[in-house]
Amino acid sequence: MMGSAIFYYCFEKYKYYQLILIKLIFSDDTKNNVLW
Repeated sequence: MMGSAIFYYCFEKYKYYQLILIKLIFSDDTKNNVLW
């Protein structure tokens, strides 16, 4: 039970960081498009 809880917690953190990275990359792309 404890192992699965830790795995689930790490998985949620991974998804959270992935969303932040995608947002940063996407915002950078939109800024570049606006500049050009």
